[in-house]
Amino acid sequence: MARRRWFPALAVGLVLVLTAAAAPGCGGGSGPTSAEPPATDTDGSAPPPPEPTCPVDALEPLTAPVAITAWASVIGDGRAALDLVVARYNAAQTRVRVTVAEAPADPVAQRGLYALAAASGELPALVALDTTITQYLIDTGTVIAASDCRKADGSPDNSLPVVRNATTTGDTHWAGSASPETDVLFYRRDAFAAAGLDPDSPPRSLAELEADARKLKDAGAPTPPIALAGDSSLVENWLTGVGVDIVDHANGHQKHATESTFDNPRTLELYTWVQRMTRAGLLAIEPATAGQEPAAAPVARLQHAAMTVATSTLIGSIAAATAAPMPDVDVGPFPGIDAAGRGKVEGLAWYPTTTGSATVRAAAWDFLIFLNTPPSQVTMNLTGSYLPDNIRATDDPALEAMWTGTRRGRWLDTAYTQLTNLDPAIPGPLIGPYDETRAAIRASLEAVAAGAPPADAIATANRAINEALADYRPDRPDRP
Repeated sequence: MARRRWFPALAVGLVLVLTAAAAPGCGGGSGPTSAEPPATDTDGSAPPPPEPTCPVDALEPLTAPVAITAWASVIGDGRAALDLVVARYNAAQTRVRVTVAEAPADPVAQRGLYALAAASGELPALVALDTTITQYLIDTGTVIAASDCRKADGSPDNSLPVVRNATTTGDTHWAGSASPETDVLFYRRDAFAAAGLDPDSPPRSLAELEADARKLKDAGAPTPPIALAGDSSLVENWLTGVGVDIVDHANGHQKHATESTFDNPRTLELYTWVQRMTRAGLLAIEPATAGQEPAAAPVARLQHAAMTVATSTLIGSIAAATAAPMPDVDVGPFPGIDAAGRGKVEGLAWYPTTTGSATVRAAAWDFLIFLNTPPSQVTMNLTGSYLPDNIRATDDPALEAMWTGTRRGRWLDTAYTQLTNLDPAIPGPLIGPYDETRAAIRASLEAVAAGAPPADAIATANRAINEALADYRPDRPDRP
């Protein structure tokens, strides 16, 4: 299925600069290195080679199935999709049995749970957690890099470049699989038509958002015409979409971020727009939900506004909830600062952990290979609304039939088109203290919406992010 383009084709990969001699704990590689010569046994012979980090062949001598647990931050349709994939995997082979345990939806709670389990040596074999805690997971030294596993077994990587780059530090790709999502625009076609706007041409930029909101208001549409959850991800998408980093060192992908770059002209431009829109009664910034927003929240916003933004994983739930009461709801690409469909990669990243025997680690990787296959990716999309990461999944006839023949499918197609149009060179930030960074950005957005001078709110957030970066210790990310 040919993907649409909303702007010229972008770079096909992320170019990352590596320092030749990064200090341990300061770079983004897969682990510490040493220039010391190899050790020898007391008799002078070389010791046996160390066990590989990703022992992909450890399942071969099995005489009984190995049981592994996966923590997955999936709920609703996403959990139903994952349960289907797990059931098919368990039925397709006799070596591994996977059980899914639900992880918290809130990344702050995910990090707390992970820290406790890591400290007690009770991590599961697999975790599927929010992409915002990627750098933290790497710094704990308890996750296995996908690039190590692929090097060991020679398996291909068919993931979208922008999704792969989102969890890449230096030349190391970490996530063994991904369940990506992206923010999209939900809007009321009937309100657009009543205001003389083309329902087939939703706004593509902040300027078009403002112009359309004014026409909607003048036509008597419910006000404010735009209602958005005051989430940090909104700001992150807007800034990433125009190539603006939130932190230094290529947004944390070259090596650990050490300084905030949040205070910049494009952030000031964005916050000035937010304040102008809120003062004019064209935009409402509403309280955000910790973790994944429930579908009821954007549906409620659409009952009193003509436009809102929500994540693509809610497409299935929103389509079902609005089918009868609001059949005029439609989906368009995320309106960027300058153009449509530009933003960052979001969603879940899957990691095998270092906890457990070689057999357990091999079993975790074996399941991820199955999860990455087109049939599994299609199930995660059609049932769970997660966007395919395997580029071959879109060739599936069932997926193509839904994407072209149903309301929900067309929405998923729009979201996937947006994902494929994101710039692989700027997939979004990798930050150790991401929780603190998001809290600072969210507070600044709320302050501007409430009337604080944009420059002051930005400066306050910038200081808070710098303080969090200075306090974060990559060699001890679970410090008290």
